[in-house]
This record gives sequence, structure tokens and C-alpha cells, in this order.
Amino acid sequence: MQAVSLYDTITIEPSDTLELISDLKIPERENLVYKAAEVFFARKELNTTHHSSRITLKKEIPAQAGLGGGSSDAAHTLVGLNKLFGDIYSVEELSSMAAELGSDVPFFISGGFAVVEGRGEKVIPHKVNSTISLLLIHPPFPISTAWAYGQFAGRGFTAIPDPGQLRDNLITALESYDFKCLAGCMKNDIEDVLKDRFPAIQEIEKAMLKAGAEAAMLSGSGSAVFGVFKDAKTLDKAAQSLAAHYTDCLIKKATTHSK
Repeated sequence: MQAVSLYDTITIEPSDTLELISDLKIPERENLVYKAAEVFFARKELNTTHHSSRITLKKEIPAQAGLGGGSSDAAHTLVGLNKLFGDIYSVEELSSMAAELGSDVPFFISGGFAVVEGRGEKVIPHKVNSTISLLLIHPPFPISTAWAYGQFAGRGFTAIPDPGQLRDNLITALESYDFKCLAGCMKNDIEDVLKDRFPAIQEIEKAMLKAGAEAAMLSGSGSAVFGVFKDAKTLDKAAQSLAAHYTDCLIKKATTHSK
């Protein structure tokens, strides 16, 4: 898993009651940010005058896009609350809380680049010294993560004979900007399930490759597609041409983010 430079903005203030102000059109208590705060305050009695918080969430990461926006918001809510109330929890305790909230949430406690195993609770950070240019295209349809994995249920994952070697190849490819090797490391099994229902995903991938991307793939369970570019100049040119064609899509530039 790799964090990128796209982000939402979360503002946390001490308060007597828990309140979430968000531009997302979902009930407050269904938002992962609110759930994260509930988990945080349930773990320990706080000796403060204001023993809860008012949280404001301003979204930039598109929802139901497979970009981990909700998971990263939940993780950073835990981290932000911990700072606000004097670092009352260790990183291990925060990670334990994160695992209660969702499979992707523990990764975002540390961010950067990591190998993630199990159900997401095993996060093995790696230092990768590179910055990769990325273009993200979010088509005008969301894909529910739960629905997508429901479609995948019962199917087998692509067999990886030597996961350790694949991890090492991926890290080497990133650090040496070996895009051919990087493309060879990329595979998203869930894309095979979605391609018939959402043909636009593969169409966007092909358009990205034609526009100069070194590799392109569905992000997570979709619906966003990311393209990997050798430099920012090539990416900018591709972004202009793709924006002219995909006028109904949200197109964003990003880079890999180490921390």
C-alpha cells in the first residue's frame, strides 16, 4: 500500500459533545470519522474540561473510488485526537483502534509505503526513496466496496509463488524508476470481476496508456483508475488530453507520499 499526496482536511476542536460537520451526504453516525472518535473516547476516561470534540471534515478525496479516503480520515482522526488530548495512547493502541474500524485504517496510522497482510492489521513499513508521478481518474459512478467484494466472494486470488520476491522487486522498481518492472508487479484481481459491469474502467486504463502512462490499474475496489508516469511533464500533457476527452470524470494529479 502506498500513500499519495491527495488529502482531505480534518479540523478537530475540544468540545463538551461529539459533533461532526461534513460535506458528505451521509448520516453523521455512519461516517468513519465519527466512529473513530467514538472508539477513541470509549477507550479511556479523559480528565479534561472538554472531554469530547467538534470535528470538521472537508473532502477532496472522492468517495467510493477505492482511494482509501474514509479509511485515511478515520486514522487521522485517531492521530489528531491523540495529539489534542496529550498523546494518551501509544501508536500500538491507535493501531488496535484502527483495526476495529476497517481493514485499510491501520495502514494510514503510519502511511508512507508498507506491505499489508492479514485483514489489514499487519502493517510492515518500508522506506522507499522515490517520488512517482500519478494521474487519478474517477469516472462518474461510485462503486461500493462491500458490493465489489461481494461480487468477488468465492473467487480465487492470483497465485504469487514468492510474495517476498515480488515485494523486493516492487521496492527496487520504485527506487530505480524501473517502470517496466513496476508494471509487471501490478495486478488487481477484483478488476476482473468488475470489467463486464463497468467497461469504462478498462477504457480509461487504455486511454491512460495511450496518453503516455507507463502502467495503469484500478485502485482498490474502484472506481478510480490510476496511471503511473515517468515524469511530471508527461503527466501534465496526458492530463490535458484526457480531461478534454473525459469531461464527466474527476481528474486529479498526485505523487507518492513517503509520510
